[in-house]
Amino acid sequence: MLDTVGLSVPVPCTDSRSLSALGWDVNKKVKWEETDDDDEKGKWRTESWTAALATDVNGCSVRCAWHGANNWLSVEASLPKLVHGRNDVILDWTETATAIDRLTSDIVPDLVHRDLGAIDRWHYYRLDPVWAWDVEPGPYIDALGTARLPRTVISRYGTSVIWRTSSSKRRQVAKVYDKAAEEGRAVELPTRLELQVKPRNRKWVIGGHTLEGKATELTRPLVIGLLKDATHQLGLDRPIQTPAAALASLVSYHGKRKGANLYDSLLAYRQRNGARPGHYSERKCRRIERDFRLAGIGAVCDDGELPALAIGIVA
Repeated sequence: MLDTVGLSVPVPCTDSRSLSALGWDVNKKVKWEETDDDDEKGKWRTESWTAALATDVNGCSVRCAWHGANNWLSVEASLPKLVHGRNDVILDWTETATAIDRLTSDIVPDLVHRDLGAIDRWHYYRLDPVWAWDVEPGPYIDALGTARLPRTVISRYGTSVIWRTSSSKRRQVAKVYDKAAEEGRAVELPTRLELQVKPRNRKWVIGGHTLEGKATELTRPLVIGLLKDATHQLGLDRPIQTPAAALASLVSYHGKRKGANLYDSLLAYRQRNGARPGHYSERKCRRIERDFRLAGIGAVCDDGELPALAIGIVA
């Protein structure tokens, strides 16, 4: 259910020299301090430091960072690699919870040589919920060119579709891709959906609950809810519409005239592999994409209806 996770916990500041002696890469940030005191003027003053350490556990790179200025320790790792040594498998919730517990109560405490407390002290700054299906990826990737997530822009590549925030930083929000192409070998579940949830950068609401980034929020229903919400918005949880069915949906919701105009826009998007038509203003694109979502338009397949991709029941 989860691939990469980023977790953090408040930890009292330690001596950066001690961390350096333990193999951590310490980076001190200094700043020119302007003062009115003639004796102090012109001196460098250390403002903060960070320390980084990457270690291999079962073929998984566990990346730690200690932020000395605000007394926070963070860790990032791929849970499937931690459990199985590879990340082309989908963990059940028992494996997921066990891997998180191992990170927070065993692996990271050993690296910093101190007890970091129970999970209720921890926060998450990144979650990558994942799901995969045993179907041919190509037709679904082609169909997703018209699918939109709120406040995102889409990029289509040869074997993937990526949705990024519409802000200037273009942070990744979701991705559907061919896992076999990425691995360069056959895999059991080649069609893969991956989200990148960062509550600090984007508001996420599941079941009326706004994610706060507390590790105690991490439950099976939450992760399944994130995945189901994404598949619904992309139109993957129902049979993938043909263009004719999409036209019927647009006309049914918006009326004959507006529905026909929106269908012309849909075709313009599809001719550009999902990219926004260059002669449309950003305001017009946002309005059109909102109207697509209101009519339930997600993925559209030119070659006939495709079966829905459901999120299954897991332990």
